[in-house]
Amino acid sequence: MVKRAMVMFPALAMMLGAAPQQQAPVSYVSWAKTWDEAKAEAQERNVPILLTVQQDENPGCLQMENAFRDNSFILASRKVVCVVSNGDTKHGVREVYINKVKTAMCKAYDGIMCEAHTACQRAMDGIFKEGHFDIPTQVWCKPDGTELFKITRFQGAPQSAGELVRDMDKALERIPGAHMTRKDWEDCKQLIKEGQEAEGKQEWKRALAIYKKLKEVKFEKFAKQGEGMYDGLVQNGIRICERAKKQYDRTDKPELKKESKTLITKVAKELKGTEAGDVADKMLKDLK
Repeated sequence: MVKRAMVMFPALAMMLGAAPQQQAPVSYVSWAKTWDEAKAEAQERNVPILLTVQQDENPGCLQMENAFRDNSFILASRKVVCVVSNGDTKHGVREVYINKVKTAMCKAYDGIMCEAHTACQRAMDGIFKEGHFDIPTQVWCKPDGTELFKITRFQGAPQSAGELVRDMDKALERIPGAHMTRKDWEDCKQLIKEGQEAEGKQEWKRALAIYKKLKEVKFEKFAKQGEGMYDGLVQNGIRICERAKKQYDRTDKPELKKESKTLITKVAKELKGTEAGDVADKMLKDLK
């Protein structure tokens, strides 16, 4: 068996590629940007991680770049978290416009910058203890990043898209419990982001509706998070009312009394139907 030593190359300066092109609405693998990011996402989704070890100017790796662009693999890849480790940057960059900003993206692996696949070399720490192995190699890992099984072939022969998908199904079978697709995970993360933004703007009615929607998702971890955020908003509404009422009772200034009453009225209106709304309604009656 031909062995190839994997050298930890530093990230090279990105080379300018062809003239900038408008980014086409193409689909690609959602490669993780860092190993820590990959593990965090995999644990939230309860899915395995595919760590593929690649190298520039390697015939098998060049063939696998085509497998990574195969629609069947791209679609299936949403079921897991994908990480590419390659310390080389000789393949260069492709300049595209993202949100009207010219950005140097990796030519070999769509959707990421070269700094991502060079940074992900640290994913190999502890997995390849001998220091020598055939490239390309695919390592399927548990959500915490520990190895499930490896796929490496004589003289670094590549895997096809179909073989990668079959190994993916095998890895998924070895992770007990419900698995989240990337879309489901992104949807839940978006709800959290939107809810927090709405709460920060004191758009409490909107935030409450978003947290309620999150509470009702079928994924227990995120449903519990939604419940906690919903209850937290309600309890915060109660505290807001209590502080406003204290200010109302302690001040003789009309403008501060008006400010306090306006705030309690806002809680009553936007958190109606909750404990906070009920508390606010009762306070408003006492103020009259």
